[in-house]
Amino acid sequence: MMQVAGSGFARDGDAFARGHGRAEFLGRTRLLKDVTDEGEHGLAPRRPEDSREKTAEQVESTKKVYRRSTAPQPREGLSVPAAPDTPVSATLGGAAGFDGISFHEQYEAGTGRYAGSQIRWEPPDPALAVGNGYVVHSVNCALTVYDTAGRPLTLPTALNQFYRQLPASRPGEERAWPHASGDMLADPKCYFDPVGERFLHSVLKIESPGPASRSARCYILLAVSATADPTGEWKLFSVDITSDGRHGTPPLAENACYSFHPLLGGNRDGIFLSLNLFENIEPAPPCKGAQLYAFGRRSLLEAEEGDAPRYAYLNTATVPTGDPDFPFWGWLQPAQSARPRGGRQFFLCAGPLNEKGIPRPLDNRLVVWSLTGTETLDGPEPRVTLDHRVLHTGPMGAPFIYGVTQKEGPTPLRDELGDGDPVQKLDGKAPWMTQVAEHDGLLFGAVNTLLAAPDRRPGGERLGIAYVVVSAAETSGGLEARVLRHGYLAVEGQHVFDPAIALNAAGRGAMTFTLSGPDHYPSAAFVRFERDGVRGPVHIAAAGAGPEDGFTGYSAFTGNGVPPGTSRWGDYTAAVTDADGAVWMANSYIPDAPRSRWANVGTHICRLPLPG
Repeated sequence: MMQVAGSGFARDGDAFARGHGRAEFLGRTRLLKDVTDEGEHGLAPRRPEDSREKTAEQVESTKKVYRRSTAPQPREGLSVPAAPDTPVSATLGGAAGFDGISFHEQYEAGTGRYAGSQIRWEPPDPALAVGNGYVVHSVNCALTVYDTAGRPLTLPTALNQFYRQLPASRPGEERAWPHASGDMLADPKCYFDPVGERFLHSVLKIESPGPASRSARCYILLAVSATADPTGEWKLFSVDITSDGRHGTPPLAENACYSFHPLLGGNRDGIFLSLNLFENIEPAPPCKGAQLYAFGRRSLLEAEEGDAPRYAYLNTATVPTGDPDFPFWGWLQPAQSARPRGGRQFFLCAGPLNEKGIPRPLDNRLVVWSLTGTETLDGPEPRVTLDHRVLHTGPMGAPFIYGVTQKEGPTPLRDELGDGDPVQKLDGKAPWMTQVAEHDGLLFGAVNTLLAAPDRRPGGERLGIAYVVVSAAETSGGLEARVLRHGYLAVEGQHVFDPAIALNAAGRGAMTFTLSGPDHYPSAAFVRFERDGVRGPVHIAAAGAGPEDGFTGYSAFTGNGVPPGTSRWGDYTAAVTDADGAVWMANSYIPDAPRSRWANVGTHICRLPLPG
């Protein structure tokens, strides 16, 4: 059990385990509504004088950090699970939608000094928040707002421009990482706070000259709409997560650290960021485990110029996994609820990670985390406690990157490059938790997993989805949790992957994911989902119009972090609920729409009306 109380970063042995820090108020901004609008730009966060001396926020504490306990190990003799096939329906299942931001649109976003500065960034990584009649949608390099009928209310705005950072590339540079030397922004998340009726957006920033510099500092940038109208003014904040002991950050490493795929959520009391840290050392950056940042909701949403909202910080690397080869917990996904409660925040994650941040190829552990005392986050002395329980569920696992096949079709970029490459595969990811829904004391989560054919015939493996339903409650004896149900979703001969679940206040919802395989171009799909799991057939919300034909999958473009012949498809999808009970979903797919020379991927947003 890990506690945060009083002030300071506190040690557990040689590791900094917990403490407090403050976000920096960067200023105000707006989304673009006209191509002649040059917006705000060019303001990077101020940095205090470099020092490894302890600041007032780094005074050691002697309080107990956690209760040591023996974590359950994975059961012996695990094998790839076999799963029955779910049929694919020819109907939309009651859903209707519209296209979101495409690669082409995000690449061309930006006005004024930002025009022509967006880098080639594949995949989209769609993020979504819905509330008060607005749909806020982001991809890796851009952000826009629609009404609930799908009409755009703003232009796709370059995230570097929205956050008033340096353009991603400078004139004359190749518009691609690692050649671009501007500020790199990636991995966005969106959240609508139903308590304060505000929209939040977060994104990772690696400062200029980007990750190629081993000393580049890393931040989480956070934007909060000033009102319930996201087409108006937003307030901007910055949190330094470099964790090298400089600028008031905890000294977790000698070198600068960075993150990817930071997670965002909230309850009635607070706003929560969760991220995995890696020390910026090549060729294999060592993992530093999951870090949690907890803000008081009111102090963050109501902050003004000159304010520095305080956060409670917890380093889960000090929490033992009981597994010496896999010593870190990672990707603690905050649970999201249609009716958030106060006093505690639940998180869910899959099994532990090794020194490189990679999980076991096959595991059956699931971890429930509970952060209690969140009602104190807005007070003068926040006192929060993090507890966890390791549970056993059905086996789940996949290679860190699994090549997902797709239906063959026209590939203009491949043709231009001389047809020397095979038709590319999509990068299905290892089983990390990307979204968690909470309803009536239950947590719902899903991850990618390899699945065998029902008859276990050779060659019948495909990428599928493992989902869980977990009960979680804080009692007088602490956190109690147990797995109520686990199941699998598979489609015969095809792949389904990158799931996200959302349930409304009545316990009805949906799980969205990508569908791809020999019979399907990459498509946006979903199934209905309720308290007892999957309901009914798979529905295709938006059928892919062709194969993925992006630059990251071809040998002419290297350094994309995926094996040769595999494209960067994405890390996550998104599913959220609206006040009327509808579930909204955002996914990547291949649209029948204008494309860039470099890639043809786009996003789709759909609404599934449900009784709420």
